[in-house]
Amino acid sequence: MSVGSLPRLSVEMGLTAVVATQLWHHLFVGGGLAELPAVAQQETGVNHSVTAG
Repeated sequence: MSVGSLPRLSVEMGLTAVVATQLWHHLFVGGGLAELPAVAQQETGVNHSVTAG
């Protein structure tokens, strides 16, 4: 498959969707699909909360 062709784009988008689905399930449903390391929260002193106003 040549770079930029429709078949290659379709395959790459399909593989991306599979990885995204597995990561979503791992994070929000349970960790049984893959053995990913736990994400540690680091204190940076930056407030990431969004406030209306």
